[in-house]
Amino acid sequence: MAVYQASVGQRLFVADTYNMTGKTELNGITQTPDKGGSPAEVSVNIISEYFVRNLAGQQEMPVFEYSFVPDFTPDTGNMAVMGLKVGDTMWIYEEYEIPSDPENLGTGILYQGKVVSMYAGGQQANNAQTGAFSVNLVSESVYIAYQGETTTYVDLFNGQTVSTPV
Repeated sequence: MAVYQASVGQRLFVADTYNMTGKTELNGITQTPDKGGSPAEVSVNIISEYFVRNLAGQQEMPVFEYSFVPDFTPDTGNMAVMGLKVGDTMWIYEEYEIPSDPENLGTGILYQGKVVSMYAGGQQANNAQTGAFSVNLVSESVYIAYQGETTTYVDLFNGQTVSTPV
């Protein structure tokens, strides 16, 4: 399968550690999820009042879904790689800035998630076959990883800088 990305410079990597040691690139990504962060709204019916209040609740547990063009190459294709990762916790890195040295990562979004499902859809008429996998956020936050001589991690939701993502 030809290497294809949704936008120039956008690459997606998975690894067991936040510093992306031993990372695997997933080719064929066509859509990455919104990162959200707003709390859920909860409807509360207060018995002594004649109306329902909508109150801010806790932040929803984000489920991030990625769409991709399936690659069925045994062992190395995105279907094989993600199929083996369902149920596992891993770090996910969405690079959105092209690095000056292709051996390094550019600035991107980093978080720890658990792959909860994956599927390859069917094909109809002239539409390309598509697939998707879903990830539950398990880290405390989603980070912007500013790459350079030393990597800086900034919490996407509150703007705080941290030395080690958790």
